[in-house]
Amino acid sequence: TAIKFVSEKVGQDKIAEAFHIARIAMVLSLVISTLILVTLFTFTAEITSFFDDSFNQSVNIRLAFTLGFILLFFQGIDDMLIGIIHGTFNFKLGAIIELSTRIPLGISIIISTYLHHSLIEVLVIMMFSSLVKTTLRVWALKKMYNQNLLSGVFDKKIAKQVLIYTKWLFLQNLGSHVFSSADKLLIGSFLGASELARYNICTQIPQYVFSISNSFMSTLFPLISAKQAKNKEGTNYIPLKQVLSLCIISTLPLLFIYVISNHILTIWINEDFSNNNYSLFIALIGIFFILSVSIPFHYILMGLGKIKLITIASIFAITITLLMMYYLLTLGIIGLLYSKLFYSVLLFLLFLYFYKRTTYVKKDIS
Repeated sequence: TAIKFVSEKVGQDKIAEAFHIARIAMVLSLVISTLILVTLFTFTAEITSFFDDSFNQSVNIRLAFTLGFILLFFQGIDDMLIGIIHGTFNFKLGAIIELSTRIPLGISIIISTYLHHSLIEVLVIMMFSSLVKTTLRVWALKKMYNQNLLSGVFDKKIAKQVLIYTKWLFLQNLGSHVFSSADKLLIGSFLGASELARYNICTQIPQYVFSISNSFMSTLFPLISAKQAKNKEGTNYIPLKQVLSLCIISTLPLLFIYVISNHILTIWINEDFSNNNYSLFIALIGIFFILSVSIPFHYILMGLGKIKLITIASIFAITITLLMMYYLLTLGIIGLLYSKLFYSVLLFLLFLYFYKRTTYVKKDIS
């Protein structure tokens, strides 16, 4: 939420107002994240009832969900903080903090999975990493502005503007979080613990690499938002060559993973696991590859203030895909892969359609 309002004020050289908005957005983020956490804790029993008995016996399911909910809480706060940092165009600072925590996290997860194959241990590692990352971001912002994010006057008028914008962003993020967990919920419920374990392992690396592209492309949001705040006329012009270049760059990390895919699972787990699950691993890389093509369109639309269009497109695609998952899981994991492939293509087409309606793209490719 903060990134839009902060980047607009920074684009207009109103730094004090930018930090004032950031402070209000942070307070709202804490309140909303706490309410969501309490709600999730309240319905933990109902959520865990979706899993079959074999999964409940192999994993302390309530503890896993408790740790997952706490992780979501920290993620919500961290998303707000990185939005504030990116909104002030301190991309270097954001990258340093991200890399200094993400690389140790990735290594720790790989080692933990290899040695213990414990979901609880992985969640604890992720939760600790999120706590460290959030603490570093708060400390960096305090040093940057020599002010406390949680002190100062609370402006109700600004808070109302932020909440109106947050309404659509909240729906979008809620849908994304539900969708990112739904596949695992459905597999655990319909196919059992063993299928969930192999799917989860094969998903981790493509999803992790996809998040790298997503983090890199997220810089488009504040840059376009600030440009639009400076000059309302002509800001929708984006050369087609640049857009296509961004799409290619966005897919490069996953393309690299595909090139070395023969060796990744063997090194990470073992040769037997790699031989039995290589096709699943490649299919998931392909799905995230298609999703990565949509990333530039997503952030360009965000920068142009089209959050409502993005939310409508995302919720529509998620709803259709969840229905497909529910019925196609009778085919096994292959049914879920068909559903996720459909989602990737549909989301790209929806973003492309709204993008063409919103932006003026000059055909500058001969």
